[in-house]
Amino acid sequence: MNFFFALFFLTAITTDVFISANTIYTYQTVPIFSEVERLKKNGNFEAGIDLIINYFANNSEILSNDRYNLELNLGILYWNTGKIKESRERYFNAHKLEISNSLVGIYGNYATHILKIIDLYDKAKAARDTRNFSVSKSLFYEAVTLSKNISSKEHEAKCLRQLSLVFWYENDLNMFRLLNTECLSIARHLNLFRDISICLNNLGLFYYNIEDYLSALRLFEDSLAISQKNKYFQSESECLTNLGVLHKDIGNYDIALSCFNKALEIDKKYFGNDYIANDINNIGTINRKLGLITGDDTFFKKSLDFFLQSLLLIETTSDLKNKIRILNNVGTAYSDLNYFDNALKYFMKSLYYSQISNDIESVCIALNNIGIVKLNSGLYKDSLLYFEKAIYYSTKFSSKNILWESYFEMANAYKKQNNLTTSLLNYKYSIALIEQIRSSIQYEDYKSSYFGSDRRIEAYQNIIDLLFLLLQLENRTNYFEQALGYLERSKARTFVDRIEVSKVSIYKDIDPSLISQEKYLNKKISAIFKSLSELSMSLSEKELLKNELTKLENEYDRLRNNIRSHSPSYANIQYPEIVSLNHLRNFVFDDKTIIFSYSLGKEQSYGFSITNKSFNIFQMSPRKEIASKVSKYLACISNLGNLNNSIGRELYREIILPGIIEGYTKLLIIPDDILYYLPFESLLLDESMTCLVSKYSIEYAPSITSFWEILKRDSEKSFSPKKDIIAFSSPEPGFLPKAINSIVKEQMYDTFEEIQNSRTEVLEIMKYFTTNKKTSFQGKRASEYNLKNSKLEDYQILHFATHCIINDSKPLRSSIILSSSEDSNEDGLIQAREVFNLKLCAKLVVLSSCQSALGHLVRGEGIEGLNRSFFYAGASCVLMTLWQTNDEASVFLMDRYYYYLTSGNSIADSLRKAKIEMLSNDKISHPYYWAPFILSGFGDNNILIKRLRISESFKIFTTIFILFLLVSIFLLKVLKVNIYFFSNK
Repeated sequence: MNFFFALFFLTAITTDVFISANTIYTYQTVPIFSEVERLKKNGNFEAGIDLIINYFANNSEILSNDRYNLELNLGILYWNTGKIKESRERYFNAHKLEISNSLVGIYGNYATHILKIIDLYDKAKAARDTRNFSVSKSLFYEAVTLSKNISSKEHEAKCLRQLSLVFWYENDLNMFRLLNTECLSIARHLNLFRDISICLNNLGLFYYNIEDYLSALRLFEDSLAISQKNKYFQSESECLTNLGVLHKDIGNYDIALSCFNKALEIDKKYFGNDYIANDINNIGTINRKLGLITGDDTFFKKSLDFFLQSLLLIETTSDLKNKIRILNNVGTAYSDLNYFDNALKYFMKSLYYSQISNDIESVCIALNNIGIVKLNSGLYKDSLLYFEKAIYYSTKFSSKNILWESYFEMANAYKKQNNLTTSLLNYKYSIALIEQIRSSIQYEDYKSSYFGSDRRIEAYQNIIDLLFLLLQLENRTNYFEQALGYLERSKARTFVDRIEVSKVSIYKDIDPSLISQEKYLNKKISAIFKSLSELSMSLSEKELLKNELTKLENEYDRLRNNIRSHSPSYANIQYPEIVSLNHLRNFVFDDKTIIFSYSLGKEQSYGFSITNKSFNIFQMSPRKEIASKVSKYLACISNLGNLNNSIGRELYREIILPGIIEGYTKLLIIPDDILYYLPFESLLLDESMTCLVSKYSIEYAPSITSFWEILKRDSEKSFSPKKDIIAFSSPEPGFLPKAINSIVKEQMYDTFEEIQNSRTEVLEIMKYFTTNKKTSFQGKRASEYNLKNSKLEDYQILHFATHCIINDSKPLRSSIILSSSEDSNEDGLIQAREVFNLKLCAKLVVLSSCQSALGHLVRGEGIEGLNRSFFYAGASCVLMTLWQTNDEASVFLMDRYYYYLTSGNSIADSLRKAKIEMLSNDKISHPYYWAPFILSGFGDNNILIKRLRISESFKIFTTIFILFLLVSIFLLKVLKVNIYFFSNK
């Protein structure tokens, strides 16, 4: 993997971004002094400058003392706006007045002292720019001391901030943080908004560099908000760039690209080639990341074009630091396209300039990239020399982001040389560093995107491949246990974390104002969705609303993070350990289940099968080949047409048969990658068209650990639901939410029709439950209001026979569609973010609508969508669908499913039996009708006591009653005869 740069902006490096602050001496003889003072206190420095300049223009006769004071005020106002040249001129005018009017004694050479500070400041910056850091620090410290002596906080603050950059270049991050913190304190006291913005940005860079991404994100966003409000375009551009780099590094590529494009738009309008080159380079890095994830060379070609454009622009500037990085990036693009000679040429240039400028970070990255070219060229020993040098230099500034990749590539090189033991050690080093970085990210969404981006997951795939080789050579159980451990570490870690979070009350002991703010934002978001439905709204108006929606959603995310950071319950969460093989055998298993877990890799894929008595690991085709087979198979079974049964059998033989053991009746499937879209039940065992579902009940889970945590949470619940089921049918057309109009257009649905048999489905399943234990809402009553105001924790089952909207790009917008009315505050869409906050004790949630199992596929995490929100809310199992289902077949399946469920069968067995019934019915035996319905979570629950159907109960009661009558009549006849004969006697 080649190392490449997105270019950060460290604000306050350039000459026109600075600080400013408080008052100097003022006389009250000039009427504008009080207004100037007010403007300064409010941080409105430009208005203060305009006021004084206009006063000079309109008043030819001004007393010397007043003119002196006005010049001093202009000097500080210009200083505060970053206009150092103009500030110096005004202080020089004041200095001349000091001399000519004998004001020295009164003001203590104030202007003279300020000119001395500015002179020291300029010399210190010049020394810093030539990397003469010791001289620069000495001059800045002298300027700070003089500023303190004359009580000029504005000059002190700016000098502190500029001094901090010297420590940044020396990699003394702690001093960099302390000086910016001190400057920020002064700036806030004096309303120096420009400097507040710059210090927040710089502190964000500090936290980014120590890999505290959440703190960095907050600081960058706060800095950006101030810059945008005050139209500080340079600061805005720099903040956008830094936000983009952060989001790129944690895998939020859409957000990163948006930030880089916005920065480019600003820089083209206001700034020079150095800024524009950085923006174009950063856009190139996003394309390269997408190429690494997808394997599509088109992205690599695009990235090369962007990097070459950027290089042409940076050559016109004196910006050597960023030129080094862009040279490196050009090399990575050539390397990705296998043009190794070209790549090596650019890496060597980057290394040369890095060494002469003593840029250690760039030296490390160039060394690594040269090592990768050598590795890919088959020069394994040479590559190891470069990796070793890179690691040696990297340890000097503890960059985990560089080190994990260095160890990863070194492990690859040792593996190529068949030095398996050393390779294993280096993979472990690499993964340990990845885990450290991941654990430092506090926000779950960013953990998953970080892990799924770049090639981090390849470290786990490669170590599994290596452990398989060692297992083949030595047949030691320990190698299987290690492989299983790394497989589990690479799966659904964020899902597991959120399951743990769901067990505690985040809102306990939280400031009520934060909770109120969350409710307010939810209402605002709902209101925008409702407004977007107005058909008369113009495109420009809708675009403004969409931008506002994105802002509110970002604000909502920040608020959620803020609530968690202040929650004692959240702070005390102990996240679970990954389950081990021994733990599986002792606690998770019964004697009927086989667990299948998969890892789909670029060069090799693996399947794991585990029972309570045995384990096995087997090789499969590379990911690309499996993806091709699965895609073809899905095309056959998700549409009515001729089945290509050979693909179903081929998939069965490759991904199931090697792990099958006779005598087991249940399968727990842990998919990976494209296997999340595959209904394993439909795979064919043999030529007789026997499907897997005919022999096994099947459940799915994102990981074994997550399955165990769901099972454990289910068993630990202290509250048992009192009622059986609450169900919602699809709203009738007149009560569909208006927001559907915009969703249909935005997500390009052909139409949005009523589910014709939704009401029938709910009525059919309701007949299996007693009146006092069931609730159903239909038509207008199937509303978001009724859902949110029902006591959902009282129900064992939640059933939704209504449409879902799945948003792949923004999973939190995925929604269940309920009814809405004009006078309601609700938009009729119960979104994933709202499902999070529902309180459930449900053992089963049924989402019988189309494609409810889909969402955003994140590598290493699985599908993040609407269905997972119900697990976070407390559900133990979700029945969902993989594709658009047939309405009538859905009604049939649900009717039979609930029949079996209320007859004492488990959740999973009930679904299996319903599917077998459909298989035996020629009209609905095609997998299109029954295969999309799958179970995720713990499906072994028998959640209802055995209960007879009303119709059967009536028949039995009638039969018993008739028998009773017949027996009674017979006995009466016998009794009468006996009495008669007795009487005669």
